[in-house]
Amino acid sequence: GAQGVRALRGCSALCDLHMSCNVIGDEGATGLADILRGCRKSVSELTLGGCRIGNVGATQLAEALGGCAALRRLTLFSNSIGDEGASQLADALAGSLALTHLGLNWNQLGDQGVGRVAEALV
Repeated sequence: GAQGVRALRGCSALCDLHMSCNVIGDEGATGLADILRGCRKSVSELTLGGCRIGNVGATQLAEALGGCAALRRLTLFSNSIGDEGASQLADALAGSLALTHLGLNWNQLGDQGVGRVAEALV
């Protein structure tokens, strides 16, 4: 959970992180975002499916991942991310040249959120 995320503090060379099906929620996503801010040059893959992340956590992750030049894969399936969180992620990932995979399936995106993501990635 959120406490487990704290154990990652100090991992400044983190490249790939797979934490699917761990109940970190928005609190854990916020803590993880703090860690990711120190890894912007190295993180290339982040998988957080089924972690109960909502719009608050998605917004924090978006702020941390903005300008992450190495990010190739971002997988956030089966969370509670809606249009607001998707829009924040879209803004953060717009213009990303490395990103080849974005998984937002099984969330709560509506037409607005899907539209913002599509606009940002083309």
